[in-house]
Amino acid sequence: DSLKGEGKPHLDISRLTHPQLRHMCILAGCDYLPSIPGIGIRKALELINKHHDAFAAIKMLKRKKAGKKGTMGKEVADNYEQDFRRAEVTFLHHRIYDPALKRVVPMHPIPADESSLLLGCALEELLGPEVPDALAEDLACGRIHPKTLEPFASRSPPQGT
Repeated sequence: DSLKGEGKPHLDISRLTHPQLRHMCILAGCDYLPSIPGIGIRKALELINKHHDAFAAIKMLKRKKAGKKGTMGKEVADNYEQDFRRAEVTFLHHRIYDPALKRVVPMHPIPADESSLLLGCALEELLGPEVPDALAEDLACGRIHPKTLEPFASRSPPQGT
Protein backbone atom coordinates (compact mmCIF):
# COMPACT_ATOMS: atom_id res chain seq x y z
CA ASP A 1 0.00 0.00 0.00
CA SER A 2 2.94 2.33 0.28
CA LEU A 3 6.39 2.81 -1.12
CA LYS A 4 9.29 3.92 1.03
CA GLY A 5 12.50 5.50 -0.17
CA GLU A 6 15.70 5.81 1.83
CA GLY A 7 15.03 8.35 4.57
CA LYS A 8 11.89 9.58 2.82
CA PRO A 9 8.30 9.28 3.98
CA HIS A 10 6.08 6.53 2.66
CA LEU A 11 4.22 7.13 -0.56
CA ASP A 12 0.58 6.32 0.11
CA ILE A 13 -0.90 4.60 -2.93
CA SER A 14 -3.74 2.92 -1.02
CA ARG A 15 -6.42 5.29 -2.32
CA LEU A 16 -5.46 5.02 -5.98
CA THR A 17 -7.78 3.21 -8.34
CA HIS A 18 -6.26 0.63 -10.67
CA PRO A 19 -6.29 3.10 -13.59
CA GLN A 20 -4.66 5.78 -11.42
CA LEU A 21 -1.94 3.36 -10.29
CA ARG A 22 -1.30 2.38 -13.91
CA HIS A 23 -1.18 6.06 -14.93
CA MET A 24 1.25 6.84 -12.11
CA CYS A 25 3.55 4.02 -13.19
CA ILE A 26 3.48 5.01 -16.86
CA LEU A 27 4.13 8.68 -16.02
CA ALA A 28 7.12 7.63 -13.90
CA GLY A 29 8.54 5.77 -16.90
CA CYS A 30 8.06 2.21 -18.05
CA ASP A 31 9.16 -0.28 -20.72
CA TYR A 32 6.76 1.27 -23.22
CA LEU A 33 7.32 4.97 -22.54
CA PRO A 34 10.18 6.87 -20.89
CA SER A 35 9.29 9.38 -18.22
CA ILE A 36 9.20 13.10 -18.80
CA PRO A 37 12.50 14.46 -17.43
CA GLY A 38 12.03 15.47 -13.80
CA ILE A 39 9.14 13.08 -13.18
CA GLY A 40 9.82 10.01 -11.09
CA ILE A 41 7.51 7.92 -8.98
CA ARG A 42 6.99 10.61 -6.29
CA LYS A 43 6.21 13.39 -8.76
CA ALA A 44 3.95 11.06 -10.77
CA LEU A 45 1.99 10.25 -7.60
CA GLU A 46 1.66 13.97 -6.80
CA LEU A 47 0.37 14.64 -10.31
CA ILE A 48 -2.19 11.82 -10.14
CA ASN A 49 -3.36 12.89 -6.67
CA LYS A 50 -3.76 16.48 -7.85
CA HIS A 51 -5.26 15.89 -11.31
CA HIS A 52 -6.92 12.47 -10.77
CA ASP A 53 -5.66 11.03 -14.06
CA ALA A 54 -2.62 11.27 -16.27
CA PHE A 55 -4.34 12.97 -19.19
CA ALA A 56 -5.29 15.98 -17.05
CA ALA A 57 -1.74 16.04 -15.67
CA ILE A 58 -0.26 15.89 -19.18
CA LYS A 59 -2.47 18.78 -20.29
CA MET A 60 -1.25 20.82 -17.31
CA LEU A 61 2.37 19.99 -18.12
CA LYS A 62 1.85 21.05 -21.73
CA ARG A 63 0.33 24.34 -20.54
CA LYS A 64 3.42 24.87 -18.38
CA LYS A 65 5.56 24.12 -21.42
CA ALA A 66 3.66 26.69 -23.48
CA GLY A 67 3.83 29.27 -20.68
CA LYS A 68 7.46 28.42 -19.85
CA LYS A 69 6.66 28.48 -16.10
CA GLY A 70 9.12 26.36 -14.17
CA THR A 71 11.16 23.53 -15.60
CA MET A 72 8.87 20.54 -15.19
CA GLY A 73 7.05 19.88 -18.42
CA LYS A 74 9.48 21.79 -20.58
CA GLU A 75 10.40 18.55 -22.31
CA VAL A 76 6.89 17.15 -22.89
CA ALA A 77 6.94 15.90 -26.47
CA ASP A 78 4.04 16.97 -28.67
CA ASN A 79 3.10 13.32 -29.20
CA TYR A 80 3.47 12.32 -25.51
CA GLU A 81 -0.28 11.98 -24.90
CA GLN A 82 -0.67 9.63 -27.87
CA ASP A 83 2.42 7.67 -26.79
CA PHE A 84 0.93 7.46 -23.28
CA ARG A 85 -2.31 6.02 -24.72
CA ARG A 86 -0.26 3.45 -26.64
CA ALA A 87 1.59 2.43 -23.47
CA GLU A 88 -1.67 2.09 -21.56
CA VAL A 89 -3.30 0.00 -24.30
CA THR A 90 -0.22 -2.23 -24.37
CA PHE A 91 -0.39 -2.76 -20.59
CA LEU A 92 -4.11 -3.47 -20.67
CA HIS A 93 -4.25 -5.78 -23.65
CA HIS A 94 -0.85 -7.44 -23.98
CA ARG A 95 -1.01 -11.01 -25.11
CA ILE A 96 -0.74 -13.81 -22.55
CA TYR A 97 -0.96 -17.58 -22.80
CA ASP A 98 -4.10 -19.04 -21.20
CA PRO A 99 -3.31 -22.63 -20.21
CA ALA A 100 -7.00 -23.50 -19.79
CA LEU A 101 -7.80 -22.41 -23.36
CA LYS A 102 -4.35 -23.44 -24.66
CA ARG A 103 -4.09 -20.26 -26.67
CA VAL A 104 -2.87 -16.66 -26.54
CA VAL A 105 -5.47 -14.12 -25.44
CA PRO A 106 -5.39 -10.42 -24.52
CA MET A 107 -4.89 -9.84 -20.79
CA HIS A 108 -8.15 -7.85 -20.80
CA PRO A 109 -10.71 -8.08 -23.61
CA ILE A 110 -10.20 -5.45 -26.31
CA PRO A 111 -13.32 -3.27 -26.53
CA ALA A 112 -14.99 -3.16 -29.93
CA ASP A 113 -14.71 0.64 -29.90
CA GLU A 114 -10.91 0.66 -29.29
CA SER A 115 -9.95 3.19 -31.91
CA SER A 116 -6.66 3.02 -33.74
CA LEU A 117 -7.29 6.68 -34.62
CA LEU A 118 -6.45 7.76 -31.06
CA LEU A 119 -3.44 5.47 -31.08
CA GLY A 120 -2.17 6.50 -34.51
CA CYS A 121 -1.42 2.89 -35.36
CA ALA A 122 -3.00 -0.54 -35.59
CA LEU A 123 -3.28 -2.57 -32.38
CA GLU A 124 -1.04 -5.24 -33.91
CA GLU A 125 1.81 -2.71 -33.93
CA LEU A 126 1.52 -2.48 -30.14
CA LEU A 127 0.56 -6.03 -29.27
CA GLY A 128 2.42 -7.97 -31.92
CA PRO A 129 0.99 -10.46 -34.39
CA GLU A 130 -1.50 -13.18 -33.52
CA VAL A 131 0.19 -16.40 -32.41
CA PRO A 132 -1.22 -19.68 -33.76
CA ASP A 133 -2.52 -21.94 -30.98
CA ALA A 134 -0.11 -24.83 -31.58
CA LEU A 135 2.90 -22.49 -31.62
CA ALA A 136 1.68 -20.73 -28.46
CA GLU A 137 1.38 -24.04 -26.62
CA ASP A 138 4.85 -25.18 -27.74
CA LEU A 139 6.35 -21.87 -26.57
CA ALA A 140 4.49 -21.87 -23.25
CA CYS A 141 5.46 -25.48 -22.50
CA GLY A 142 9.12 -24.81 -23.34
CA ARG A 143 9.25 -27.25 -26.21
CA ILE A 144 10.68 -24.75 -28.71
CA HIS A 145 13.14 -21.85 -28.54
CA PRO A 146 11.28 -18.50 -28.48
CA LYS A 147 13.58 -16.83 -31.02
CA THR A 148 14.52 -19.62 -33.39
CA LEU A 149 11.28 -21.60 -32.99
CA GLU A 150 13.45 -24.71 -33.22
CA PRO A 151 12.74 -27.62 -30.87
CA PHE A 152 15.05 -27.85 -27.88
CA ALA A 153 17.37 -30.84 -27.96
CA SER A 154 15.78 -33.72 -26.10
CA ARG A 155 17.53 -34.76 -22.96
CA SER A 156 18.54 -38.36 -22.47
CA PRO A 157 17.85 -39.88 -19.08
CA PRO A 158 20.98 -40.09 -16.91
CA GLN A 159 22.90 -43.39 -17.17
CA GLY A 160 22.69 -45.83 -14.25
CA THR A 161 19.21 -44.88 -12.96
